[in-house]
Amino acid sequence: MAQRKTRMGQLVDAAARASQQTTGRFRPATVRNVTLLAFVLAVVGMVWGLSKHIPFHIVFGFAALFLGVVSGWSQLSFLMNQSAAGASGRAARGRAVGIAMTVVSIVVTIIGVVMLFVGILSPSSILYGALAGFAMILAVSLIVAPWWITLVANLGAQEAQTAREQVRLDFTSRLHDSVLQTLALIQINAADSAKVAALAHAQERDLREWLYGDADAESTASQSAPGDRPSAETMGSPLSARPGESFAHHIKRVAASVEDSTERQIEVVAVGDCPSDAQLSPLVAASREAMLNAAHHGKPPYSVYVEVSGDLAQVFVRDHGEGFDTTRLPAGHLGVSESILGRMKRSGGTADIDSRRGWGTEVKLAQHIEGEKRKTS
Repeated sequence: MAQRKTRMGQLVDAAARASQQTTGRFRPATVRNVTLLAFVLAVVGMVWGLSKHIPFHIVFGFAALFLGVVSGWSQLSFLMNQSAAGASGRAARGRAVGIAMTVVSIVVTIIGVVMLFVGILSPSSILYGALAGFAMILAVSLIVAPWWITLVANLGAQEAQTAREQVRLDFTSRLHDSVLQTLALIQINAADSAKVAALAHAQERDLREWLYGDADAESTASQSAPGDRPSAETMGSPLSARPGESFAHHIKRVAASVEDSTERQIEVVAVGDCPSDAQLSPLVAASREAMLNAAHHGKPPYSVYVEVSGDLAQVFVRDHGEGFDTTRLPAGHLGVSESILGRMKRSGGTADIDSRRGWGTEVKLAQHIEGEKRKTS
């Protein structure tokens, strides 16, 4: 049964989609810094209040209330981001500490509220007021609980739908990059039965490796003599990084496979380097698609510039063709809209296409490298 979304639910869904585009997350160091800053401000506030001869219980109450609220907010933000990031041993320990600190923040906040009224009301009145407040919060929670449960369910359904859509788009991009390109090559070389068989075998190996991680799908290029340049038929899947392969070498290997399949010469220049791994796979696949588009629709000379600087890897693919209007892509033009722009957006990277009539086209791709600085000589 479909779940009906309220206006509030739609707003929360929009906020959830927006939050997925945010790359920054609260780190433990950030939480500690916020808590330390709140503590310093609370102490400064107490010193100022006492210098103005404000009663101690009021000064201490406001300071404790401020410290508890700020610390609790930062801890809860950290816990929510940890839950979204997934579970690990270190993350589990961080969540345990965060939960303990959140409980402490709640206790400090309660102490602050009590201190604010200790000079005005008797202890029994404060106790009765606390019980009344607790009963009111419990009643409101029971009233809001059905809406909250529905809201959480809607958010889960929205996340599942987004995940399914991303899988579908990735699968569509992959089919366009591999199967459709191979079928086009088979059609062009229909008269050459040996080449058709080689292309079909290479495509089967590529799909097996992508779908199942089939060990039998490994490239046979490693068996070639040293110094020999592997052909498109012997390279296996150019999109898959070899063990220990660098990013620049991976891009050069992809360019070589495009050269072999399109019979176009592509010049590759690299500045900086880093290991080629799974987080750079979308950048490699988008670069290959940009090279194929340049070779098929552009004019020589064709050039690829690779740059790795700090935590950013970039690839620039340039041709000198007639160019095209990037604001009016033909319907179903998956090579640009999905295999390049869509793929980079889904992976958290960026893609920009500069195309002008008579000047040619340049595709600019960038992907941030997570973790420690990985630039190598």
